[in-house]
Amino acid sequence: MFPPSQSGARPEFKTDALRPSALPSAAIRPRNEVQQPELTSEQYLNQVYEEWNKKVDVEVETLVDGMVDLVSIAAVSKAAE
Repeated sequence: MFPPSQSGARPEFKTDALRPSALPSAAIRPRNEVQQPELTSEQYLNQVYEEWNKKVDVEVETLVDGMVDLVSIAAVSKAAE
């Protein structure tokens, strides 16, 4: 624990933790921030539309592959009877 002090009071608590007040205010934002060109509403919506189309395409492909596997398993099971 703490060594006894002569005044009887607890010793001052010391820590090596960072003090947020010592950090520069510029550290709040990334320093090498990339400027993105302004998009019109239509351009932004087209970009979002394309991103979602890519996500849906990947999911549909996964579902189709799973369905093909199920059909092939069912066909093997049917032939084994």
